[in-house]
Amino acid sequence: DGKVYRALGIDVFSPEHLGFLENIHNWHGPDVFMDETVSFMQVTDFSLGAINDNSLDLVFSYDVFCHISWLGAQEYIKNLYSKMTPGADAFIMIADAEKYPFTRETSEPGHTWGDSLARTARLHNYEAVVADRDGTHSHFPGRWYFYGIDDFCTFVEMCGFEVVNRDATPEGDKVNTVVHFRKPGLGDNRHD
Repeated sequence: DGKVYRALGIDVFSPEHLGFLENIHNWHGPDVFMDETVSFMQVTDFSLGAINDNSLDLVFSYDVFCHISWLGAQEYIKNLYSKMTPGADAFIMIADAEKYPFTRETSEPGHTWGDSLARTARLHNYEAVVADRDGTHSHFPGRWYFYGIDDFCTFVEMCGFEVVNRDATPEGDKVNTVVHFRKPGLGDNRHD
């Protein structure tokens, strides 16, 4: 179709910290360079102010929102709407307390995945981690947040998006949920 597609990585961490370019090379080969087709933007908040309106055709996020508090996720999703083109799709992975194997043992004898979550968050057990979705009791880096798929999908719809699939990868990811939603296209009844 002649259109040039760009890949844009966005994170609060630097591309060096994340190994962004190395990962791009691992996925697409050494001929991919940081240029007009692959770039990275380091941000400090969830405003997405540096991204042009109606510029994102596809949004994919995996292993990011599980580390963002519910309040931060709400701000991000709200601000994302104007940045996406009409008809654009988003796939966002969230931590799902209904699927997460809290009681599965880790490689450390006598410890579970839930124990690991609690240690990272510096909370007394995984139930406290799940209950603290706003980060009121713990804001430690790397900790996980569980919003609940119902609340996440309801908020996405309140922002004007359509939820296409509440769990787009049930067989591909048995631990987390990837929610597929889209911004209504031009002419759709819900498009503003």
